[in-house]
Amino acid sequence: MKLLVKIPQGYEPERRYVLDVLLGEFLGLDFDVFRYDDRVVRIIGSDGKECQIVDGLFSFAEANWLTLRSLPASPLKWWDSSALPFSPKLVNSMVPVLYGDNPESPGFFKHSLTSVYLGIDVFGAAFFMLSQYEEIVKPDRDCHDRFPGEASLACQEGFIDRPIIDEYVEILWGCLRYLWPELRRRGHSFRMLLSHDVDEPFEHAFMGTLGMLRRCAGDLVRRRDLTGPFRRLWGWSEVKLGNAAADPCNNFASIMAWDECHGVRSAFYFIAAHTAREEVDGLYQLGHPWIRSLMREMHQRGHEVGLHPSYHTYCDPAQTRREFEMLRRQCEAEGIRQAAWGGRQHYLRW
Repeated sequence: MKLLVKIPQGYEPERRYVLDVLLGEFLGLDFDVFRYDDRVVRIIGSDGKECQIVDGLFSFAEANWLTLRSLPASPLKWWDSSALPFSPKLVNSMVPVLYGDNPESPGFFKHSLTSVYLGIDVFGAAFFMLSQYEEIVKPDRDCHDRFPGEASLACQEGFIDRPIIDEYVEILWGCLRYLWPELRRRGHSFRMLLSHDVDEPFEHAFMGTLGMLRRCAGDLVRRRDLTGPFRRLWGWSEVKLGNAAADPCNNFASIMAWDECHGVRSAFYFIAAHTAREEVDGLYQLGHPWIRSLMREMHQRGHEVGLHPSYHTYCDPAQTRREFEMLRRQCEAEGIRQAAWGGRQHYLRW
C-alpha cells in the first residue's frame, strides 16, 4: 500500500528529511508527501483511514528556530504507553515526551477502527535527536570545544541509555499496523564495524632522546616505577636500531589477526598532518617507511585505511582537504585504492 503523508506548512526540507529517515529508511514504506494547512501530520491510506501525529517542533515560528525557546520544555512529561491497544517493543512502557501534547490529557492517544491520533511529535523529536539540534542551540562546551554529554537533554532527563527514536518508531509502527495490518516493514540486520584511531602507532620510533628522558623521569617521579626507565630505554634502543617489533605500541598485527579470526574488517585512521603541539597530534609522519609499510599491510589483508583529521581541522575544511589529499597520495604510492574513505575527527571534535 502506498501512503499519503500530508504535512503542515513550513520547514519542508527538515520535514522531508525526517520522513525519509523514519518512514523510508527505518520502516521501508512507500509514501508520497503533500503540504496542507493544518497543525497535525496526517498519514492516509488508500482506504481513507488515517493516522494523525501531533506537530510540535516544526510548529515554532521561524523567529524561535534554533533558539532556547524551541527546546523541549524541562522537566519532560512522561507517558505510560501500557494502555495502547498493541504492544510496541520498548525499553520501558514509560516514555518521555520531547514534543507534543500533555500526556495527562485524555485526548493524548485516541483510536477507532478508521483513525488513530498520537500526541507524541514523533517526527519533530526524531529531527531534534538525529540532527543534534540542541548542540547548535546550547552554548555548553568542554575544554576541547565539544558539546558535553552532561548538557544534553537525554542525560538531564534520564533517557541517555535508551534508543528513544527507535522506541518512537515502534510506537508509530504500532499505530500504522493497527490501521493497516497488511503493512510490512523493512527487515534490518546488524554488522560489526571496528575502527581505530592511529594516534601513537609507535611509542619509541619517533621519540628523540630528550622525550625519552622525560618519560623515564615520569616513571620515577610520577609513577614510582624504579624498573620502568630500564625497560623503556631497552625498548627505545631496540627500536632505534631498526627492530619495529620491539615497540610496545606496535600491536597492529595482533589486532588484524583478531579481526580476521572473527570475520571482521577494521578501519585504521591515520593522522596526516599536525596542527597542534606534538603531544596532541602525535609525532609520526605518513611518509615514514614504517607507516607506509603498515598501511600497505592493512590494505593487503583486506582492512580499510582512513583519515584521522588533526586537532584544529574541525573548523578548517581547507586543512581537512589538504590532509585527505596527503593521505591519498601516500596510499597511491603504496598501491592502496579504495572505493570509499572513512575517518573520525581527532579528539572527536566536530
